[in-house]
Amino acid sequence: MRKHKSFQTSLAEYLRETRRAKCIDKAINLENNGQNKSVELKSLDLSAPEVQRIAHLLNLDKINKQKSITSISLSHNPNLGDYGAEGLANSFPAWIEEIGLVDCGIGDQGGNALLNWAKTAPKLKMICVEKNNFSANIKAAFKNLGSNNSKLVVEV
Repeated sequence: MRKHKSFQTSLAEYLRETRRAKCIDKAINLENNGQNKSVELKSLDLSAPEVQRIAHLLNLDKINKQKSITSISLSHNPNLGDYGAEGLANSFPAWIEEIGLVDCGIGDQGGNALLNWAKTAPKLKMICVEKNNFSANIKAAFKNLGSNNSKLVVEV
């Protein structure tokens, strides 16, 4: 049986393809710390289609049950938006424990996708989604998610 690349290895390869200095620096960091289960992709100016590609890599990790990561942050990528958030929500594996999506330009559509995933995520301990474009209803739904689960910290 063929061994699949880890999420970190595939992600580093993809970040290099962007040819942007910040992304290449992050790729080098991932390559040097490949076994780290926490992936920080903050402030890389990632677009929604780029985040969709990252979501695809996460989905491969999920399908192959590799459990390469337990924590991921894409905070401060304001172009991530609803499209990127939906892709991530559809790709997050059940074993993710922490998610950071602060200041990512996410609206109600992406917020709903994240909420629907979070409600079924048995290992989730923290989700940070503040400084997005959520309506009062979506903010309230995130707060309810946290108040209904004593093991979950929700920052909205």
